[in-house]
Amino acid sequence: MMARGRGPAGRCRMTMGRLAAALAIAAHRFGRKAGRTPAGIRRAAPALVALLAAGPVAAHPHAFTDTAFRLILGADGRAEAVEITWVYDELTSLMVVEDRGVDPSGTGQASEEERVVLQGFDQNWDPGFPGDFYIRQGGRDLVLSAPFDQVADYRDGKLVSTFRRRIEPPADASIPLSVQSYDPTFYTAYTVTSAGVEGGDDCAVATIPADTAAAQEKFGAALAAIPADQVPDESQFGDVGRLFADEVRITCPAR
Repeated sequence: MMARGRGPAGRCRMTMGRLAAALAIAAHRFGRKAGRTPAGIRRAAPALVALLAAGPVAAHPHAFTDTAFRLILGADGRAEAVEITWVYDELTSLMVVEDRGVDPSGTGQASEEERVVLQGFDQNWDPGFPGDFYIRQGGRDLVLSAPFDQVADYRDGKLVSTFRRRIEPPADASIPLSVQSYDPTFYTAYTVTSAGVEGGDDCAVATIPADTAAAQEKFGAALAAIPADQVPDESQFGDVGRLFADEVRITCPAR
């Protein structure tokens, strides 16, 4: 959500129009991943507006997803694909399973039959949707395929989605790779909980934490340029999520 910096506190209350615009963008972002917005998220929107309108609003996420990934190397040492696992927060998970009629008794677990219903729940991506996952090399984004080989589950009250994406074309892993997982609008915060390399035990993997204080400052400065009476749209936000995203750097020896 967006806050405009003003006065000693550097913040102001967000107008209802701007809140509504931000919520519409949030629903759109989830819809790009799932193909539609779960009814629970649509129902939660009025309550979220009331909550945010009650006080100052700063740049902060409203959904939380843990990301684990493995870079997959081929026999020639080139990075061919990446396996990604998303673990959704309990509230988002509850909204999705409720929407799909899974776990009506509230056990926090999906039965074998219910797992079939969950397959592909977050894989119906709009054309051009980057998938909130980025691999860069030499300052350019590598092309990642659409997701495949997805397996979804619901356990301990959380949705878990594991899938793969091809790197097209495969990349020379001896040239440093930069990996980040983020939602450009920062509606969802992704936390990288595990990173590794399959077929590259001798590769170096280092995580560089985001400078969140600097990110908030840059975000506030960018938002301050938008007139207070203007309803922002997604194109004005840029890659704000990238500012708050940790970076994983991977370098492998030449093969």
